[in-house]
Amino acid sequence: HTERPPPPYLPLVLFSVPVLLDCPPPPSPGRCDTANRPHRHIAEKEGIGSPPRSWRLSVHMESSSGAAPAAAKPSQTPEAFLESCVWALIDAREDAALSTLLGKMLYRVIRLVGDAAHRGKALEVIKTVSARVKTSPNVTLPVAQLLRALTTSESTPFERNFAMVFLELGWRRSPPAELGTLALDILPGLSNHAPAHQPALLHMFLSSVEHIDLQVASAVTSTLPPADSVLLRTFLLDVMLYTHTSPPKDAPGDPAPLPRGLSAEGLARLEAKCQCAGDAKPYLLGRKLPVAKAVCEHLLSSEDALPLLLVAVNGPHSHEVRKVGEEGVKHRTQRADLESPLLLSELFTLALGTSQNPEKAPGASEGKTRGPADVLVRHAAVGVLSRSVRAANSFPLTLQLIFECIYGSQSSTKLKQAGMQFAVWTLRNAREDVLAAMAGVLLSGLIKFLDTMDGEMEGGQQAVAQLRGFTYSAIGQLAQRVPSLFSGDIKVAKMLFAALSGEMPEVRVSVQEAVSLSCAAYQSIEGDAKEELMNLLIEAVTQNSHQARFCAVYWANRLFPFSEPRARHINLLAIDDKKVPPAPRSSAASPA
Repeated sequence: HTERPPPPYLPLVLFSVPVLLDCPPPPSPGRCDTANRPHRHIAEKEGIGSPPRSWRLSVHMESSSGAAPAAAKPSQTPEAFLESCVWALIDAREDAALSTLLGKMLYRVIRLVGDAAHRGKALEVIKTVSARVKTSPNVTLPVAQLLRALTTSESTPFERNFAMVFLELGWRRSPPAELGTLALDILPGLSNHAPAHQPALLHMFLSSVEHIDLQVASAVTSTLPPADSVLLRTFLLDVMLYTHTSPPKDAPGDPAPLPRGLSAEGLARLEAKCQCAGDAKPYLLGRKLPVAKAVCEHLLSSEDALPLLLVAVNGPHSHEVRKVGEEGVKHRTQRADLESPLLLSELFTLALGTSQNPEKAPGASEGKTRGPADVLVRHAAVGVLSRSVRAANSFPLTLQLIFECIYGSQSSTKLKQAGMQFAVWTLRNAREDVLAAMAGVLLSGLIKFLDTMDGEMEGGQQAVAQLRGFTYSAIGQLAQRVPSLFSGDIKVAKMLFAALSGEMPEVRVSVQEAVSLSCAAYQSIEGDAKEELMNLLIEAVTQNSHQARFCAVYWANRLFPFSEPRARHINLLAIDDKKVPPAPRSSAASPA
């Protein structure tokens, strides 16, 4: 043999190849031993060429990023392919050359990891690729091929794990136009991936959401299986709920509280796998606007989009996010099916959290428990629920929501008003069986709320008057729907007639409505209670409040026959009262 001078990159061969491939060291200078030069022997046999000049793969592969590599030539075995990969990696010293090489070989190397017979050699190649890629940020990876290796049903867990590692690494290095197409390929089958892979895949979609074709996206998301749709919707909702929180000032060493509406698991999922090089917090806050725009432009159905847009409008976001959210809410609320069980479940979760939502709570660990969202978001959610008949019949969530709004420690004046509006809506639209289950508790809660209401609440006297008016309206609706709850006792009647004289003038209209609606509940009253009621009416007809006088005449004519002298006496007292119009006598009170 003729002596050849060592190649200029001999140190790389001396130190890298024996370690990575576990092969004998090259011969010492001055001696050429073919038996000790296995790589050159394989290179010449497989047609790679002589090592000093060109080490290239002899596998014919497609280099396009959108397709997996073609199969190797029949003459090349997996062992020879992996060996040639090692030499080719040594030869590809420039970033561009390495990017091209990885587009040809990486998919097949990862697929060989699933073969136990070649796993060891494939892992050696992957280790070399990983070391090169991590230190070369300009090297691109074949993300389309990697995504295919991850999603194909033929891949083993070994293959999917390595595909996931390189996919995460290569995603942020790829052109945005390519990622916009691939982001939609992530969604189908998302729930079938390992739980450890799902956050990373969702973050890849999040990082590219502004580059996707929204018309195509709408077709994709509308055909997703329910499990995939829930994962995507929940993740995007978590992004919109995310805010930066700080530890309490009096305990700076304590961990920062969770953002309102987020679970500990959801927060960890947001901050752990971000497609960003620096701090995750500003990156996540910056993702809200692209998400809001995509959701507004039909990325999700109206029912799935509405909770996210409500958060966009009412959460602590920038002006741009709120403006986009307002446009979305305006159009999506009109199109959304407000009787959708999934939509109602999300709205109840925003208003109550999962600890009080039986549909969300069973089997949930502590890390998955969500608290209620921000007060303004809850107010908006309750407003939408007040337009749904199914929501009015969602016992016990209905009752829990009413009490949480009016008695909750984190409630506000506006939220209390929204809660009372929802109570009135519920009492008008709930089924008889639903009302029967909660009527007694609800009546006690409403009376207690009137007795304990703070007159100095936010919003001043106008807010107090409006809130008390809603409460009286709810009592009137309850008396009309469940009269048996009132007929045995006149305590509520006494309270209502007293309110006709004692409440603020702007509240008395609501009280008068409640008194009129509750009149029929006392038609079957008998005994001492009937006598008590007559005395109450005689007292009311002499009050200064014209509403009290009118209601006394109205009740006397409705509840007592003409043969009752005291009922005729009440009419005589009011006969010259210009503020009391003649009240028609009902058939039930006709002469005996």
